[in-house]
Order: sequence, then C-alpha cells, then structure tokens
Amino acid sequence: FEAGLKYIKKNGYITVTVNDLISYCQEGKVLPEKPIMITFDDGYESVYKYAYPILCKYEMTAVVNIIGQYTDLYSTISDHNVNYAHMTWNELYEMQQYGIEIQNHTYDLHANTSRYGIQKKSNESDAAYEKMLYEDLNNVQTRCKENRITVPTAFAYPFGKISKEALPIIKKIGIKAVFCCWERVNI
Repeated sequence: FEAGLKYIKKNGYITVTVNDLISYCQEGKVLPEKPIMITFDDGYESVYKYAYPILCKYEMTAVVNIIGQYTDLYSTISDHNVNYAHMTWNELYEMQQYGIEIQNHTYDLHANTSRYGIQKKSNESDAAYEKMLYEDLNNVQTRCKENRITVPTAFAYPFGKISKEALPIIKKIGIKAVFCCWERVNI
C-alpha cells in the first residue's frame, strides 16, 4: 500500500473525495490536474490501523464505505482484532477530522443471507422493498449524524450488485453518487 502511495505522489496524483467529485459535477469546482480516489469498502479495523497512518504520512485522503451494523457492534465491544474487526465511531470521527470521508455501504444488507446485497427478492412487493431499503440505508445516515460523522452523500453497492428498483430510494435519502463494479470507461 505504501509503495502505491509513493508512486501516486511521485507521479503528481492528488487524492480527492466523493464530495470533491460531486462539487466538480454539480458546481464546476476545479479538480486537481491528476485526481485519484482511494476507497475502502466495509470499514475494517485494518484501514484504521494500517492504511490511515500511511495516508497521513503522505498527506492523502480516502473514502471509507461503512457497514453501519458492524460499526455499531465494534463500537460497543473490546474485540479489535485487525484480522476481522470493524472500525468504531470514534475511530471514524478521528479519521474524518483528518479528511477521510465516510460513506454508506448499508446498515445490515451487506452480509444479509436472505438477499444478495440490496437486490429485490422475486416475491417481494415494491412497497415492502422500498420500506426495507429506505430504513436500512437511512439508518446509516442517522447513525453517522448521531456519531458526529458527516451524513453520507455516496453509496457503495454491496458486491457491486446494482438494483434498478433501488436508485429512487437511494436518491430519496440524499445520496448523490454511487459506487459499483462495472468495468468500463466513465461517461
């Protein structure tokens, strides 16, 4: 990771956040000549322990997409094994104060075994799906606000699985950008 950051810095790349990109798209804010976004999904403790100090060393920022349920859980227990634990709200707040951006990766749908990510079930009504997804995603928004974290403006689809039914709900909670796993040129 550190070798990658050295390369980025040596070659003139400047890290940006989702909100920088949103400001560029919506307000015409100028981006650096060589912008690059570093993202981490899930909010693992290893990001805090290993990546965060190196980002600070090279004066770079990043985006962390958290799973709210795990952030809540690890904020209340003392098990912080770097091999599997997730960051706490206090760790996220510390990172945010430095310039790391915290974004939404669902509250409890990432590991939900009854559906694949946020996919709508074949037998699920539109109303039931909308209610479930709105409550889950909005829970992250609320928990962030309650824990001094800027309310997320981006959402990372679990497993990169996009659901056409989800986009209006995602927009409804104030999300302005989404992350997926498409391999293609941005247009």
